[in-house]
Amino acid sequence: MEKTTLTKSSLNLFITNIFPRVLTIFSLPIFLRLIDDDIWGEISFLLAVQLIFSNILLFGSESAGFRFFASLDKNKKVKLKNKNILTTLFSVIFLLFLLEYLIGDQLFNNFNLVYGLPAKLSILTVFFIVANRQLVSYLKSTNSTQIIKKSIFVESLITLFFQFLFVLYIVNYFGFDDRMLASAYFMGQLFGNALRMFYLARKLNIQEDSRYKKSNASINRYALYGYFYSIFSVMLTWQDRLIIQYFFEADVVAHYSTVYRLTDLHGVVIGASISGLAPFFWNLKNQKINIDNVFKSIISVSTYLGLTGVVLFEIFGRFYLPTNYHYAIQYVPIIAAGMIFSSWSALFALDLDKRFKNKQRAISMLIAFLVNLITNLLYIEKYGIIIAAISSTIAYFFAMSWNIYNSKIILKNIIGFSSLLNFLLICIFYILFYILNITSLIISITFLSYSLYFLIKELRNYKFLTERLSL
Repeated sequence: MEKTTLTKSSLNLFITNIFPRVLTIFSLPIFLRLIDDDIWGEISFLLAVQLIFSNILLFGSESAGFRFFASLDKNKKVKLKNKNILTTLFSVIFLLFLLEYLIGDQLFNNFNLVYGLPAKLSILTVFFIVANRQLVSYLKSTNSTQIIKKSIFVESLITLFFQFLFVLYIVNYFGFDDRMLASAYFMGQLFGNALRMFYLARKLNIQEDSRYKKSNASINRYALYGYFYSIFSVMLTWQDRLIIQYFFEADVVAHYSTVYRLTDLHGVVIGASISGLAPFFWNLKNQKINIDNVFKSIISVSTYLGLTGVVLFEIFGRFYLPTNYHYAIQYVPIIAAGMIFSSWSALFALDLDKRFKNKQRAISMLIAFLVNLITNLLYIEKYGIIIAAISSTIAYFFAMSWNIYNSKIILKNIIGFSSLLNFLLICIFYILFYILNITSLIISITFLSYSLYFLIKELRNYKFLTERLSL
């Protein structure tokens, strides 16, 4: 099979991650103006519920597939793939039965929502989401990132086309505040995910590949801890929105969720680098470069990107978002710091996964989950949704600290002065613009010029390093 460099693999995964987000950037202002705030809040809530159920029904198959699939022989690959898809199908059918006849109404009434067609469509789509995540994990494991990239074009464009088609139809005939808008949104999502699943299944290569190291580690044990990790991870990511939904109105969920999703573009870039690095870090025997230099470059890019995003939000956020969303821009620097901690945590966790120590990774996310949950429950009702941003950042710091402590990677070798300086600059920017209320375009442009210059420089360094690694 043709070898792929880390540069190409990272680029493919970056495009995979960024393409749907770019479509979101252009489509979100239109959706926010077509759909009433309360309905958009319901959609945001259902997306959170959808992601939680997706992680529950994965049962650790995604992390285990990513770590083990490439090293299996043909028969074991087929057996693993078929077992996972059938388990997912029957699990979703059981979940729909459970919600329809036993707990659906009561569960959603607790959040002042109705278990109606939008919720049912979002749960039905979980089958395709889970199947796609499993298939993508197999393709990542075998470094088949080109197929993953093409599949996201299929899903994103089909999803957006049908979402707009259905939403415009509802708005035209029923108005901007009809709950069928939420159904239209999830119907489009269902079509896009279904087509992607069929494409990925057709393209998956199940032939044995000698390039990947065999392992005697237990797949089931690894999947179990991977399952715990994914559950705690998704709860950490989304529980603040569930708690906001419980204590506040649906429109507040929409405001916070929108800003959070846009800030999470940081994770799109860094996540692609880390996912791309994993197969190389786990399987390469003779490395042409010191892998610590790749880690150090990713960490530097992470901080420069975080600072750049904070400044861009301040300059352009008020033009991009509707007026009633503007107050939430002040939370971006806090969320961005959390995103940086999260990316560092994932990077150090690669070493834990390499040594099959993903139990420690699960523990790190459990600690973070509990910190976030307790902080939100104690303070969010009194101090408002800024607590959601602060608690997430603190939680990711704890997860990062735990992974650093358990990793064999030497911290001082990969965290440089520039990374620490960028953290300080994010804090200074937050104090100037959102505490002292100093609004200055000149200051913003100065910060932006610094961050963009060194971000581009560091990206070139990352490209130089990663072109020398191939698998």
